[in-house]
Amino acid sequence: MNKIEDVGKLRNLKPGTIRTYKNNVRGFLKFINKHPEDLTCEGAGDLLPVLFS
Repeated sequence: MNKIEDVGKLRNLKPGTIRTYKNNVRGFLKFINKHPEDLTCEGAGDLLPVLFS
């Protein structure tokens, strides 16, 4: 989660926007039952068709 905050600050995002991104990522990780270190691009890509179907 710290990386999300660091990148958000580099992009000059407002604190509320950074908080929203972090909350959405937490929700996503909870949904797929993964720890942040276990998430891969492939794993995230597998969920996209489910979200948009």
